[in-house]
Amino acid sequence: MIAIAGYFGRGNFGDDWLYQAFLHELRLDLWNTEGLIFGPESAVIPCWRAWVSPFREKPDQTVFLGGLFQDLTSRRSPFYYAAAAAWAKKRTKDRVIFSGAGLGPWRSGISREALIWIMRDFAQDQTIFYLRDRYSSALLDELGLGHLGALRPDPSWGVPIPQAIGAGTADRPGFGLALNGSLKSDELIEDLVRLLRVGPRQEFFTLFLSHPAKDQWQALEIMRRLGRPLKTVLYLGDIDRFLNSLTACNAIMSLRLHPVIAAAKRGIPVASFEPRPSGRGVLNKIRTLIMPDSYGINWLSGWSEALDWVHAEATLYL
Repeated sequence: MIAIAGYFGRGNFGDDWLYQAFLHELRLDLWNTEGLIFGPESAVIPCWRAWVSPFREKPDQTVFLGGLFQDLTSRRSPFYYAAAAAWAKKRTKDRVIFSGAGLGPWRSGISREALIWIMRDFAQDQTIFYLRDRYSSALLDELGLGHLGALRPDPSWGVPIPQAIGAGTADRPGFGLALNGSLKSDELIEDLVRLLRVGPRQEFFTLFLSHPAKDQWQALEIMRRLGRPLKTVLYLGDIDRFLNSLTACNAIMSLRLHPVIAAAKRGIPVASFEPRPSGRGVLNKIRTLIMPDSYGINWLSGWSEALDWVHAEATLYL
């Protein structure tokens, strides 16, 4: 039995897609060489908010999915998952691993110490962190825990994407902007408004809210400052439908990691950029993302480069 833990099922496209992709890997038996075996008699148990009941059965392995040890989206997150990992360590028969893992950023030194504290129990283990970006790998090295990590592309790189409806047709949406409501800098909002003024027509841009509960305020504030409404696509739990809308765009600027992966897999021009000084470094996990050899993204050093990139892409569809 494999117990799986993470933020999936909470209205966040990235976490839900990662969960779907990991199950896809299990079905293909891609984890057998790592000792994580999913056979006909195995069971997968999602453990969100249910640690006690499932773990009475003592799973053979426990897998944590996603960028859990960070406090950008929630200051409670690293402490919750540190406690969950400690509990899983005691209750799991074989091993605990972290797949599609990302570490940081940390706004508080206490969050960093929470990870160090819990990793003491894993200090003698084999690799347990399969990290999806070099930034996270460097952080693990800084903590003196580099021996616990290995770089591996996020599982979502391996899951098929449905053919986008309208892809390759004249009525294809122009430009997608995937927001990230965890980034609350006023400078970022102003820069995004400037980007959105580049479009040749009002309907040229579409906002994508991967996590509506977090992103909606950002979309509303952008439209308020822009002085006009914009087409907006919300993730409402249907992964394929959201992917269809996202990958029907001609180009995408994304402040979230999984829309970057989706666009790159579809071969759509995709970019992200370094926010101005008050937000510098918060998107390092996109900048240093591990990708299969045939894929790539445009990393832009600041909003002015982002403006030039959007303008260049927009002129292709005038």
